Amino acid sequence: MMTAALRQHIYDASMADGRPIEDYLTLEQVAARAGWSLKTARTMHYRANRRRAAGEPRPGDLPEPDHRFGRTPVWLDDSITQWLNSRPGQGVGGGPKPRR
Repeated sequence: MMTAALRQHIYDASMADGRPIEDYLTLEQVAARAGWSLKTARTMHYRANRRRAAGEPRPGDLPEPDHRFGRTPVWLDDSITQWLNSRPGQGVGGGPKPRR
């Protein structure tokens, strides 16, 4: 849940591009949509940023934030919905090779 100060800050910052604050999701809200804990979401965000900086992004990485309000990354609801729908499924491309 967003604090009143953060909501006001997001509201003030979002008025520049004309989007209502309800269109933006914080990392906590992204975690809830993905079924993760907040700690997992922070880890996924950190790893995705690190891979992008190294030039090695992966298909399932959390997308770059659409905007930042101060130091708070936020994503558009549409961006997260599209990302969740396009993520590779469980077991895609990972894990040990089966034994023979």
